[in-house]
Amino acid sequence: MADVKIDPDTFCKRLNKLKDHWKEHTSGPWAGATSLSIVVGGASEDLRYLKSISLQLWLFGYELPDTIMVLTQSELHMLTSAKKAALLQPLVERCESDVHLKMIVHVKPKAEDGSEQMQTMISAMKGDNAEGAKVGMLPKDKHTGKVAEVYESVLDKSGLELVDCHSGLADLLAIKDPSEVLNVKKAAMLASKVMKDFVVPQIERIVDENKKVKHSKLSTATEEAIVDPSKVNVKLRADNVDIAYPPIFQSGGNYDLKVSAFSDDSNLHDGVILVSIGTRYASYCANISRTYVINPTKKQEEEYNALLAAHETVMASLVDGARLADMVGKAAEVLRARGQEHLVDRLGKNLGFGMGLEFRESGHMLSAKNEGKAHAGMVFNVCIGVPDLVNPDAKDSRGRTYAYQIADTVVVPAVGKESEIATNACPRLWQKVSYTLKDDDEGDGDEVKLEDMTNGALPLRKTLRSDDPTYKSAEQLRKEK
Repeated sequence: MADVKIDPDTFCKRLNKLKDHWKEHTSGPWAGATSLSIVVGGASEDLRYLKSISLQLWLFGYELPDTIMVLTQSELHMLTSAKKAALLQPLVERCESDVHLKMIVHVKPKAEDGSEQMQTMISAMKGDNAEGAKVGMLPKDKHTGKVAEVYESVLDKSGLELVDCHSGLADLLAIKDPSEVLNVKKAAMLASKVMKDFVVPQIERIVDENKKVKHSKLSTATEEAIVDPSKVNVKLRADNVDIAYPPIFQSGGNYDLKVSAFSDDSNLHDGVILVSIGTRYASYCANISRTYVINPTKKQEEEYNALLAAHETVMASLVDGARLADMVGKAAEVLRARGQEHLVDRLGKNLGFGMGLEFRESGHMLSAKNEGKAHAGMVFNVCIGVPDLVNPDAKDSRGRTYAYQIADTVVVPAVGKESEIATNACPRLWQKVSYTLKDDDEGDGDEVKLEDMTNGALPLRKTLRSDDPTYKSAEQLRKEK
């Protein structure tokens, strides 16, 4: 970790923000916690979204496996390995001068389990009033590894009352500072460019040349384009980018609008094609989904334009102070006004969610039951989708059932300004996502000839996340818990 350094300014600024938020909202989302105890267990190759890891990334800029953090009103304790302790040591002086917290870095000896150092941290959490002490934890975060196991045992025997501080951390991390918003915008730019300059040309070439290409192969090729931004002329360091989930390609009647969907081994069908891409830059997430329609009917054009209008209305409504519960109603109102009542009946229970270091901030869903509000600096994945629609005039059985999905990454602006759509670089207007093709024997007429913009190249890298047979997406892991 010789080249790794933690930015002390960012660390102190954000630790102060954590301390102030906790103090101001102790009895609310922090569940009355008198101290906070955040555990991160062993490292994993799986792409996982956990509040504990998000907090580490937010404070330190890095994930620190096998590390325990304890925060009291006057002290910050860190228990970790000797190498990671050396990384944290330069923060000690600044923590005391800028945050007014005594920072104590405990080194776990290699030959020991760390229980001795853990007892010191337990004593700090008990303070002068052990009976009234409440320890804020993240019980939904499940960690493995010896350090996490030993600490769980030590904590169980301590007699301390444990409370869930998940909501407090969710509220804290929901509002991004300008540097965080910039990271989201970079991730969104990459997602937009990959969709516009890689995915669309691939689809056009496949359809135009009547090629047989599997959804799964397109997903792999798209992942390759994401992790090597130079392939779409995006000047971002490859080391800083990743997928938020494996790219999803769906067509031919089988559609799953959940983020846990996957690209199967069916060939791309020249009907209604759904594509979803999630990207990360410096661990911050962005998302985009587009629907591409080949030889559409008039009904499909009207449906899509109504959904797009509803989508645009929701995005424009996400301003500072807006009620999240109102978004579903706003979308339904637009659909009804355009005579698309049948689409209202098929809308999902939510129209998206907050995003950041976690792909889905579940406390900030755009659902009718969420009484929360949007605040400047929040980021949302606004996603409108409708499944199980029927085209009785389809040319084949695979084209009979279809669906729509449109998603964009939206930044809530400062008071008085319009919301910012970070994925706007990729078009979503009907004339940009629909194609009318004619058979060659029908003559030249109005036939649209699609150009091969990629020279048939489907670049592949040696190792991708999705190449690993044991790889599980964050959504798959979440469902298994």
